[in-house]
Amino acid sequence: MRRQSSPPLRFLVRATLLTATLLAVWWLVLLDPMLVGLRASAEFLIRALPGGNASYYIAVKPEGAWEIRMPVPASILERAGFARVPGGPGVRGVRLTIERQVLTGVTVALPVFWAVMLAAPRDKRLWRNLATGSLFFGLLAPALVLIQAAARVRGILFHGSHHPASVVLDLAAYLAGHVAPSTLPVLAAVALNDGLRKQVMALADSSHSSLQS
Repeated sequence: MRRQSSPPLRFLVRATLLTATLLAVWWLVLLDPMLVGLRASAEFLIRALPGGNASYYIAVKPEGAWEIRMPVPASILERAGFARVPGGPGVRGVRLTIERQVLTGVTVALPVFWAVMLAAPRDKRLWRNLATGSLFFGLLAPALVLIQAAARVRGILFHGSHHPASVVLDLAAYLAGHVAPSTLPVLAAVALNDGLRKQVMALADSSHSSLQS
């Protein structure tokens, strides 16, 4: 009689196949519409910052990169060595560029989340959990872009600075661009799916027991 594969192995196979499939759909069909939505939501956030208004924007360059004009308090510009404009506004703009590959990386969280959720053990709340997670990552994406933009502004104004605040902001930008889009979808799926969470806990207990023996 053929031995059945373990639930974690079956999940891994399903997750691998679904991830490959959904990433192909994302790349060929969904990426451009997602970037349009991301640009609109990120621009809304930028204009909602203190001192923000319609003069702060996101423009798409021919190669797909974004040119962003971010509002920056005049006091920060003064600390960076820029002269204060007499009678000028308390907030001024700084232009920066975010490459298309960085923006693409931000949007990859959704297809990864969908793949893990669809590969996980089925439960009655699948579609509700999919909608909840999709909403979460839709709201998170512009915030990740904003963190990246803030780090670029810091690099422009305080290049080479090792102030603790600069280090924290650079770390936040690294996490936003390289860690969050790939790890948060898996963590969100584990948090939302009871069966997947039980499998992870069982694997952790098994590993712990193996180490003790």
